Amino acid sequence: MILLGVAIGTLVLAFSGALPPRGFAPLTSTTALASPPVNVSQSEEWRFWKYEDVKALDPWGDSENDARDLVAVYFKQTGVFVYFRVDLLDMQDESRPNLYLAVDYKPGGERALRKGDQTLAADIPWDLLLSLSEAGQQSALDADYADHPAYFARVTADTQLDYVEFALSPEALSGWDGKPFDVQALVTDGGSTSVIDKTVPASTEAAAGRGKLVLEFGNMFAGYGPHAVSWYDGYAFPHPERPEERTGLKYLLDAIETYELPLTTNDMRLDVLAANDYLGINDRLRSLAQRGLFDPLPTLTYGYFMPWQPADVDAVAFGMARQAWEEFGLPQGQVFYPYEAMLTAGDLEGIKQAGYSAVFALDRYGYWFGWINDWGNADEVRDWFVSSRKIHQVNGVLVLPGLQGFMWDPRWNQTPIESGWHLNRYDSFEGTDGGLHHGWRRVLLDMALDPDQEQYITMGTDLTLTSWYLPGEAERSARWIASHPWIEATTLDGLLRKNWTPVDHGDLGLGPDQPLERYTVEGDGHYNTYFWQFYYGGVSDGHSPLIPAGVEIEGYFDYVPYLRNGQRIPSGMKMGDDKTPGTIVYETLGNLRAAPDGNLTRLAWYAYFLNVAEGTFHAEFPWKGGEDPAGNIGGAYLHPGAKVKANLLRQANKIVAGARWAEEVARGALSPSTELLTLDIDLDGEDEYVLRNDKVFAIFENDGGVLEYAFAYDPSVGPVQLVGPTYNLILSGLRNYEEGESPIPFPTEETAFEDGEAFRYAVFDVTLGDQSVSFTSPDGRIRKNFTLEGNTILAHYSTRDLSEVYIYFTLPVNPSSMFSQTWWEKLTRVDSKEAVGWQNAHGGYAAVNLMDTSLVETPSFLDFPAGEERSERRDLPYPRGHWLFFPYHTVFVRGTGEFDLGLTLAAVPPTAPVPTPTSTPAPAPVATPPGTEEPALQPTPTASLEATSSVPTPSSQPSGPQPVHLAIFAGLLLLLGVGVTVALRRWRRRE
Repeated sequence: MILLGVAIGTLVLAFSGALPPRGFAPLTSTTALASPPVNVSQSEEWRFWKYEDVKALDPWGDSENDARDLVAVYFKQTGVFVYFRVDLLDMQDESRPNLYLAVDYKPGGERALRKGDQTLAADIPWDLLLSLSEAGQQSALDADYADHPAYFARVTADTQLDYVEFALSPEALSGWDGKPFDVQALVTDGGSTSVIDKTVPASTEAAAGRGKLVLEFGNMFAGYGPHAVSWYDGYAFPHPERPEERTGLKYLLDAIETYELPLTTNDMRLDVLAANDYLGINDRLRSLAQRGLFDPLPTLTYGYFMPWQPADVDAVAFGMARQAWEEFGLPQGQVFYPYEAMLTAGDLEGIKQAGYSAVFALDRYGYWFGWINDWGNADEVRDWFVSSRKIHQVNGVLVLPGLQGFMWDPRWNQTPIESGWHLNRYDSFEGTDGGLHHGWRRVLLDMALDPDQEQYITMGTDLTLTSWYLPGEAERSARWIASHPWIEATTLDGLLRKNWTPVDHGDLGLGPDQPLERYTVEGDGHYNTYFWQFYYGGVSDGHSPLIPAGVEIEGYFDYVPYLRNGQRIPSGMKMGDDKTPGTIVYETLGNLRAAPDGNLTRLAWYAYFLNVAEGTFHAEFPWKGGEDPAGNIGGAYLHPGAKVKANLLRQANKIVAGARWAEEVARGALSPSTELLTLDIDLDGEDEYVLRNDKVFAIFENDGGVLEYAFAYDPSVGPVQLVGPTYNLILSGLRNYEEGESPIPFPTEETAFEDGEAFRYAVFDVTLGDQSVSFTSPDGRIRKNFTLEGNTILAHYSTRDLSEVYIYFTLPVNPSSMFSQTWWEKLTRVDSKEAVGWQNAHGGYAAVNLMDTSLVETPSFLDFPAGEERSERRDLPYPRGHWLFFPYHTVFVRGTGEFDLGLTLAAVPPTAPVPTPTSTPAPAPVATPPGTEEPALQPTPTASLEATSSVPTPSSQPSGPQPVHLAIFAGLLLLLGVGVTVALRRWRRRE
């Protein structure tokens, strides 16, 4: 079709003088100085010029201003038409150049740009001189200085894409023998008194260099629930100057898809894969990957790698991540990203053994190869930046630094550039004059001109720290990049395929536990300034301005978690490490290693990896419970976020206990009869209470008297998890660590048989029977007795001084199934007059038996078709399930006085009748009571933690249902606040 169009266009032009079939149409910023352009798609405009059309490049900074600073010369022939193009650094509407293009295509010719004036002359004898004055006048002179306006099919000056293009009819090169010829571009000053810039003469068969650019972004995915769609296309991060506009990843993906610029991402973590699939984002990413436009770097979780992390644990993490990526159909390249962490020589070997040949060395890895001690020494500054644009090799592993900055050059001192500007600052992504920021233009042009073509640079940071999450912002810069083919947009894996010669540092001779970072930077303010001391503690040596010399650093190793209300765990266990018996890390890893293979053990490892993250995260000043730690980053004190994760890490042992139980059942070691066990499963020195038989394993806690974890087993599907808290499955951003085993400072339901906010943090008294366990609230108003009969946990409630009790169940039905494509399609609702809940075709059934209670509502994350809409809206009230975490379903019931209810848990739907004690018939379901209406539209997610903490404290005498929608609403605020905090934190780190 293209060839047919060229042919038809040629005939039309020959007979009517119309425009040649150019292949693109200039935009509104373009001034067409001859015939009007053909009406073709804007997205095809940039495809016309290719890298092979670039014939000459010219350095920046050798003219009087950017508008008269020549950059590149192009030539191509399409059909019978000839095209020339000249790029300038930054054309302006109010300041166009006096531009000349000398073409020497046959013997003879002239050099003077004006007849008889040898002060303005080209370096080649030209036979055709094309010119465009700053007033917009064009001419096509032959060697006799005769003007031939008919030679022009079109002259275009595009002040946003910063080029002048001449499209010429066949007559313009009359007498050309078809062989290569020379061209040269020149620019004169405003009065045309002197040549102020010119390119070197270049042959039309010449080739130019390219600036290699990797677009690399992170912190763009959210994995907590359907409302994460607000990160993709919604209102999660309102811009202060454009508050009503949508924002999100969509707009970056739109730009790279439209202009076919490949994108590298560094945060496709294990904990976001399931959410991306439900939201439909993975569908788009897989499509982009098939077109070679998406290169997600394999990674694990936030801050996973630490100097003490054992090699075999690393191997498990690699294996789980690789398996999940395969199940989601995502590409896996050779470049691994150790997310915001510190590597040892042993870690590097582990990465190689996992099948990766290279690591992306973002964050602090530039210190592996030296640092700048004297910023006044131009050679030292230049040498470091040049080094950081090369691929290195250490201990047999390729290392790709993530440099985002410019090499020192004396011309920068003469450039009108923003004070303090650098290449990952916000304003650098806003661009210049409708295109790429002029700083990036300079950097990439320098690289294209460098004789060493084995260099690259990355552009990007956390997406929400740039303007590229706003509509139109990424599109403008992407269009500029795509329209300048002397820039090569590539990926990190694409760089490996070039087979460049790395800077080989050989074997560093380090032991497996020795860090690869070999340089101490004076005045270093990075939050991970002291990895060793941050983990093991010690005394500051004073080289960081954040920690004065002599100050003791609070270490993760010696930290003893809280149980509740300022009380440390009774066991007194420190976090420790893998080498120290009797510590939480040591014992937890021992349990994980000994756990049987299967879905539950995979979930237990997953919970460990989520909560071991960023154990070295520190704060500048001490933090007390109830304070907002936002911005408190990098100092001598263990950060509350690290303390929360430390407290939650030991909970992985409860999932391990379920896996061991399932192994016993599988080998026939358990009978159908119920057992009651009291065990300290989570290493805190306080017992948990277990009801188990050969079908169900249920763990109760005295905090709230709730069922915290529950598992079921059937030989056909194996073990499945059916009850569990959110920190089992999502990356927690919680900070109120003093609340112990229920560390969430906002009202949200996470467990089963939970009696509302008033009793959530209450420590219930425990009474043990032969095969039952009873919990009584401290005020005596609720007493509940639990028994296990077959697949059903039966609860008998006795209440006093309460008009009614609202009981909450949060049921993640077989979360292991989340690690597969279209996992949510296997979930269906169980809905009858007797029981409500959910079941999973992959295995798993959980249903609340109403018995004497009344159903209030059953929100589920499935209630919102986020995967279909893939867009947040403001024109509808979202159902409550929209605000839930993945993969949670909820059931809310109410009872009065003395009543019974049950929870049936099974690996496959039960066929036998559910046990029902003698009782009065259950009342009919009631309508949603006041106070539980649909939640309001999503709040402004930038609200501070202080603001969200204003949720009213519930009274000790609940007179009605708890405000469930506020619970979910506050949970959203918390998570979005965490997202903003993480973004700000990473900004601080990169600063």
